Amino acid sequence: MQRLLGRISKFLFCPPGDGRGARAGQAACLTVLFVLGALHWAAFLDLGEMRMTVEDWPLQLMYGAVLKQAVTQHAMPWHISRHVLNTTHFLTIPETTLSPQVLALAWLPIGLYALCNILLLYTAGFIGCLLIRRKYRLSAFATAVLFLFFNFNGFVTSHVGVGHAWVLGYFLLPFFCLITLNLAEGKAGLGTAGAMAFVLFAILLQGSFHIVIWCCVFLALLALAHRPSRATVAWTILFTALLGAFRFAPSAIEYGNKSSYHFISGHRSLYDLFESFVAVKERSEFSIGGIFGRQGWWEYDYYTGILGLAALIFLGIVVRWRKDWDLRGREYKALDWPLGLMALLSMSYFWAFIAMLPLPLVNSERASSRFLIIPVLLLLVLSCARMQEALDRLLARGNWKWLLVPAFLISAFSLVNHSVRWSVVLFERTEVLFPYPVDVRIVAAPATAYETVFKLSLLVSGATALFLLGLLITRRAAR
Repeated sequence: MQRLLGRISKFLFCPPGDGRGARAGQAACLTVLFVLGALHWAAFLDLGEMRMTVEDWPLQLMYGAVLKQAVTQHAMPWHISRHVLNTTHFLTIPETTLSPQVLALAWLPIGLYALCNILLLYTAGFIGCLLIRRKYRLSAFATAVLFLFFNFNGFVTSHVGVGHAWVLGYFLLPFFCLITLNLAEGKAGLGTAGAMAFVLFAILLQGSFHIVIWCCVFLALLALAHRPSRATVAWTILFTALLGAFRFAPSAIEYGNKSSYHFISGHRSLYDLFESFVAVKERSEFSIGGIFGRQGWWEYDYYTGILGLAALIFLGIVVRWRKDWDLRGREYKALDWPLGLMALLSMSYFWAFIAMLPLPLVNSERASSRFLIIPVLLLLVLSCARMQEALDRLLARGNWKWLLVPAFLISAFSLVNHSVRWSVVLFERTEVLFPYPVDVRIVAAPATAYETVFKLSLLVSGATALFLLGLLITRRAAR
């Protein structure tokens, strides 16, 4: 029995071994995690049978209807029959998905497509987590922690629950975190800029232009604090702007002079911030705000549970300043100021001063509380990377290490409880009527300047993509 416990302890709490048996055990563990995550999202979205009647889901139903008509009738969705987000120019709406997977709408109903789409992006996120695992040689326990808090924290589940499909680019953020950490390690250059630009472009194609803006803000803060990364960040932002020109340019022209936008708020107080990580609140009961208006709790929800928050603070922040800890080159001092400043911008009205500036798309960030997800994810990755030192200390103390298993299970079950409260299944039991008309279709209309802008910017995007692909292939061949 003692030998068996020793093997289990080594498998759970030590870096992955290289033997055939160790690799088979790791593969089995990862497969179980992946399947459980896929089942979570399938249940969350009612196996694709949603009526799509709650909060912003009717909006996603309209987007899906237009894209379905486009791929089945081979029609460009230049103009639509009704105003959606204050425009009838469909291709100027920055939160629509223009990624290749929309072709599946030719065969799938919109609800089932929504489920398949999230499972596809969940898979991409899982691959990103595997790359993080390989980079830092994470133990099985650290990998499970990364998987749990990345895939099921309150930010992603609450936003998906209320129909914010634009948030699905979130699942590509592990790749952003990896490249950012490489940049903080001094691995700069055009190749790094090109790779980061492609990651941000992939996020943009999911309709996640908000997330792209947050990432660029964080990179700009990193460049201010870390001189070696400045040129790379500048190239990254330029390449991203050029790659995404066909999304940015029409949207900037369409919405640049709209007056309906107004900044609302970030987290109102430190207490609200604390609650956002530890309190399971429900959509129908909490609408909070400040001077400029009120927002639903999903704009503040980052639920990880008290144990998850404690791990983020201790491993992500506290041990960075502990001289008695061997971080094995994982201090990442270059990230100190960017993480702190990005967190500050997510609070109260600090972003309001920037939101008032006439910067198209940038000034669309009315809920700066969302910014916090970038520091949270980076702290999560850093916490898991630094976890091995904590595990080694526990291993030296005998049976104390086994307390981690119930702690993990408690956190997992609390996240399950949170997901149940924010699931589309639960929402649609109480709301069955559409809050507004959803009939929309592609219509013919005289050509407008926006079509010309879209076509020209698409040429710019295509030429930039070819250039960057050539650059990356040439650099890889040179190595």
